[in-house]
Amino acid sequence: MRMPLLLCLLITSTMLAACSRTASVQDDLTPCTEPRPEVCTQEYNPVDAEHFDGTRKTYSNACTACSNKDVKGVIRSSGEEIQN
Repeated sequence: MRMPLLLCLLITSTMLAACSRTASVQDDLTPCTEPRPEVCTQEYNPVDAEHFDGTRKTYSNACTACSNKDVKGVIRSSGEEIQN
């Protein structure tokens, strides 16, 4: 009787921990604002952009990322380029 209860608690705590990590990534998302930029500088300050369909891609800067109408928001880049 104790083993199934412990297993259930372990699974539940693992699932809750995963949910909290996902939420923190969403909290770091800086949404793109309207109107979208039409002209951006060529500075290199990489960001990871999240598209409305859930995919991610690395852009050279936030302005360039948000000029794409498919981008929902940006997160400071992890340093590894994302290609979707």
